[in-house]
Amino acid sequence: MEVIMEEQQTLDELIQQTYDWLVAAKYSKGTVYSFKCITNQLKTYAAGKNEIYFSMDLALSFLEDHYHLSSDIRNKKPCFLRFMEMLSDFKLNNSVMIKERKREYQFPEVFLPAVEGYNKYRRSINIKEDSILRTQLYLERFFDFLEGKGCCSFEKITISVI
Repeated sequence: MEVIMEEQQTLDELIQQTYDWLVAAKYSKGTVYSFKCITNQLKTYAAGKNEIYFSMDLALSFLEDHYHLSSDIRNKKPCFLRFMEMLSDFKLNNSVMIKERKREYQFPEVFLPAVEGYNKYRRSINIKEDSILRTQLYLERFFDFLEGKGCCSFEKITISVI
């Protein structure tokens, strides 16, 4: 019985192929740039450990040693871990698995009727859903800021608060 072993990609090859895939998939310039920066540091780290192949063990050791991140990495620097997951995805599937947002945007209760009315109006004039969701993110941050400043109603919002 003859066993045919497929040649494993080196870390450099995997990073380059994943990078090319991200560019072709039209990931944002910021994501692609950050991916390149982090993976360049991973390559340097791997060379210091005499590792030429990618593994999640290598990736997690890199994140722990280089960035002092451990079990709470998903909360502190989720993008660093995400870049390592992208490499793992590409190694296994020749593509990067798209991750869905897991967070629902929550508005302070007092401002919720205004936000819902605003979104309803925007939908009625055929604003794209992506645009509405993007605006929701900024509105949530703005209203959280206001709430942190003690503004619990529209009447309390003043120029000096903003």
